Amino acid sequence: MKLDRLSNPRIGPAAKQSQRARGWVGAARSWSLILLVSLLAGATMAVQAGTLRTQQIQLHQGWNSIFLEVFPTNSAPEAVFLNSPVSIVATYFPLANSVEFVRDPVRIDFKKEGWGVWYAPRRTDAFLSSLHAIDGNRAYLVYCDSEFTWSMDGDVSFESIRWKSDSFNHVGFCVDPQSPPTFGKFFAGSQAHRERKVYRLVNERWSRVADPDATPMRSGEGLWVYCQGASDYQGPLFASIPMGRAIVFGNPAQSRITLGNNSVDPLGVRVELQGGTIPLAYVLTALGNSQIQGLFVDLPQNYSLPALEPGAQRYFTLHVRTERMTQGTQSDLLKLSSDMGTVVWLPLAAQREDLGGTP
Repeated sequence: MKLDRLSNPRIGPAAKQSQRARGWVGAARSWSLILLVSLLAGATMAVQAGTLRTQQIQLHQGWNSIFLEVFPTNSAPEAVFLNSPVSIVATYFPLANSVEFVRDPVRIDFKKEGWGVWYAPRRTDAFLSSLHAIDGNRAYLVYCDSEFTWSMDGDVSFESIRWKSDSFNHVGFCVDPQSPPTFGKFFAGSQAHRERKVYRLVNERWSRVADPDATPMRSGEGLWVYCQGASDYQGPLFASIPMGRAIVFGNPAQSRITLGNNSVDPLGVRVELQGGTIPLAYVLTALGNSQIQGLFVDLPQNYSLPALEPGAQRYFTLHVRTERMTQGTQSDLLKLSSDMGTVVWLPLAAQREDLGGTP
């Protein structure tokens, strides 16, 4: 079944039922992204590059299951996989029915509802393509004709996993490539994933992770994970921001990040400002003159927060020193890393109206 490119270039009939079910939630996410794009519209190319990052994924010959964390600047598959040995790309759009079991890629009928697929123009079946855009924060099946190291530059968008209850979900997670958590550590704080039914692709066949407590996760890997009941679990480190998909500093020039520890162990969090293009301070509250006052402390390139106890939450408030901004609109990336090996990326955008920033 082909996707309806005219009504939405990114999804088609296979995903429309799911999109309607999300209703106003999807509309709210789109609104926040539009606001961020509008804010960045007046910036120079150098400033806009502040929200870009590069993801590198090693593709093996044959079928691969990957998780793309960035949004390609040109989302057309023909551009994304130009001059690469990738010949087939498929992604699953959840419908009303639950996924009770997973099929190996060689056995999937991509014509069935739920799948969008792209075939490289060099293939004779390229006209059957139904996937017209490659988006970030999404898992894909990728067929590669030969070994290939794929590097992709793209924008970052903060977006939570939307778990489908009582179903397998084709998902991925942002983890530290060098020191990722084990599956057991990652899911220890989630009742919906207590059975730890996780399947990864091994030699083109889905294989259940037999020993979650001893098996490390992999950066950029797409997995089938079973979710029992409803869940909003995102991992050991919980993060929430006001705008949903990006932190947009306007008036007032500060924003609060909510951090929480969903694990069963104390959790340390490191804050890293990637580009340093936005002059930021973090806010400390103190008692002065019998009143609670906020003190602004310049945010260093790397900053470690006090450990969060299991189940605890903390607010981390950032403030833009607009008087130090040199352009009307500036952007950056904030990286939150837990000592358990999980990562959260937050795009930032700030404006200074007297220098031409969008009011």
